[in-house]
Order: sequence, then structure tokens, then C-alpha cells
Amino acid sequence: MHGIHTRVERSAAVGENLAKLDLSSAVLICLCCIDMKDQIRIHDAARRLKDHAPPNATLLLGVLSENDGKALTGFKDAVNADYIARSFRQALAIVLKLATEHANPDAIQDMTRR
Repeated sequence: MHGIHTRVERSAAVGENLAKLDLSSAVLICLCCIDMKDQIRIHDAARRLKDHAPPNATLLLGVLSENDGKALTGFKDAVNADYIARSFRQALAIVLKLATEHANPDAIQDMTRR
């Protein structure tokens, strides 16, 4: 809809098959979970994604739950995420902001003409 190239991987792919994921051209990685019940698994997945991704890749952690913001901020720091979102709307706003910042001027003009 917004002209941003994306790829979706299921949680099993992040777990056992992370080494098989081609993240060489990743600019932004979104790790989403419904809640923080399995914080160890989320932390491990985030660490492994950051280790496997290019050094300049950004990690957006989407925790789509009703947890208080203070706990999420601490968790964001613990997993070394660049951004955290508590809703799909918030995640989309972050993705669009980053896409605009990283796009070249010609690409931005093309997007506004659609």
C-alpha cells in the first residue's frame, strides 16, 4: 500500500532457521509478539536477529499487549531494540517515518504521485 518492500517470516523461522534467513539487505527488522509471556525467547530472537543482520539495520520490537509502557521501555533496552511499538498503528508510523528518512528524493516524489 505504501510502496515499502517487505518480507514476513514466521516465529519458527526466527528460532531454528535464523541462519538460513537472508538479512543482507535488511534495513529494518520488525520482531512482533502478542505479549511478553516468553521474554527469554523474545530476547534470544532479538539478539540473534541483530547479530545476523547488517550492522546498520534497525530493530523494531512490536509488543502488541496491554503492558504498561514503563515495563516495555525496560524490555526495549534489555533486547537492544531501536524502537518499540505497542500497536500495529504505532509500528506503521515508525516504519513510514524510517522509510521516508531512508528514501532518496526521487522515490519520495514517486510515492507522492500515487
